[in-house]
Amino acid sequence: MNMILSSGTDNKNKLNDDYKDRSDFLLRECIVCGEKAVVCVLDGMINSLQLSQMIMNPLLNFNGKCKTASELFKTIKLSVVNSLEMSDVDNFDDVYFYLSSGFAVLFLDVVSKCLALGIQGFEKRGVNEPSNEENIKGAKESFTETLNDNKAMLHRRIKTPNLKLKQLMVGKSAKTSVVIAYVK
Repeated sequence: MNMILSSGTDNKNKLNDDYKDRSDFLLRECIVCGEKAVVCVLDGMINSLQLSQMIMNPLLNFNGKCKTASELFKTIKLSVVNSLEMSDVDNFDDVYFYLSSGFAVLFLDVVSKCLALGIQGFEKRGVNEPSNEENIKGAKESFTETLNDNKAMLHRRIKTPNLKLKQLMVGKSAKTSVVIAYVK
């Protein structure tokens, strides 16, 4: 099991390496009370307004006094961020699960755990069975939604960083976004 490292740079490099070829993986570096921090999410899985209002704004505007990074981590968890759903995470397998479930994940430099914060925001309407494809067994879902919603549907089913989603623009006059999806 890959444990969270105490080096923020090593954690960031691992995430960038594991999620390379993923156009929907977003990572934001920032400084919180003098400590390096990284917040990452999967686009299409989260509510961007909640990310901004409940996590990023409180983090970036926090001016508290903390003697150690561990104390800062505890303070952030108890009194800075505003998510009802939160969990301490100590390994990357759980990080991947939480990211694919619509959580933001916060890493602090020098702390060998991270904080998963629930800000789910993916499309949840009823998905109808495709009318031109009969399916006797298996899921009755189809890719008929927006590109981000379709990517989110894949994330909910395949919760691994080995799912690669490479977004491209095709066409000359009417550029269209397409995604090549595969499991590495």
